[in-house]
Amino acid sequence: MIYTEKEMLVVKDIRKAVDDGIYLNENRYENPKEMFKRIVSIIKKNNLPDDISILDVGCATGEFICYLRTQFPSGRYTGIDVSESMVQQARNKMPTETWKCQDILTVPNTLKTQHDIVLCIGTIQIFDNIETPIDNLLSVVKVGGSLYIAGIFNAHSVDVITRYRKSCADVTDWSSGWNMFSMQTYEKILSKHNAISWVWHEFAMPHDIQETNDPMRTWTIKTEKTPFQLVNGASLLINIKILEIKKENDQQ
Repeated sequence: MIYTEKEMLVVKDIRKAVDDGIYLNENRYENPKEMFKRIVSIIKKNNLPDDISILDVGCATGEFICYLRTQFPSGRYTGIDVSESMVQQARNKMPTETWKCQDILTVPNTLKTQHDIVLCIGTIQIFDNIETPIDNLLSVVKVGGSLYIAGIFNAHSVDVITRYRKSCADVTDWSSGWNMFSMQTYEKILSKHNAISWVWHEFAMPHDIQETNDPMRTWTIKTEKTPFQLVNGASLLINIKILEIKKENDQQ
């Protein structure tokens, strides 16, 4: 697959959007995110081999894979991320697993194996064009396997591209990472592929999260609909869903 210059420039935006300091200083190896638990509960409903092969795209420091190893101890794991420092931390923590520094746009060219489970958690919303990332993710899913995309989705038929900057930042220092494509847009892209099916799963934060000094780190507020509504400093309501895509036959 050949990528346009515009698509490859997105890689630079991804690296810009990644805040190494936050992830490197956090330690969720022993305290997994609620999202991780929810996705694992969905995965376990499928009939999977003991030696399940799992790829985490946008793995950061490998916290999800660390949790997955407690749930699927015979599994084989690969994590990729654009941040070399985060990949190195994951490698130091779990040297027996496979870790690579690469981006989602070059996945089909560099990963020669397919996996039972492919995960993309909170990563695809960095892109202004999600079709190529989705196609690439599907290309590394085994027949009979599943792709899980978790992030913010719009239930209305509107795609939203966002840019933000801290008020003290340079006038040109805009960041991405909070784009919100409609569920209909995802389904339109998926409908171009043969022999796949998909289902949407809800996710609700089960507890309170306090606001921090970083305004772009999500926290919760109480609303009429939910006691733990996720928000961020861009005044966005963060509504998370999990898209489970099953690959039933070879893609045409």
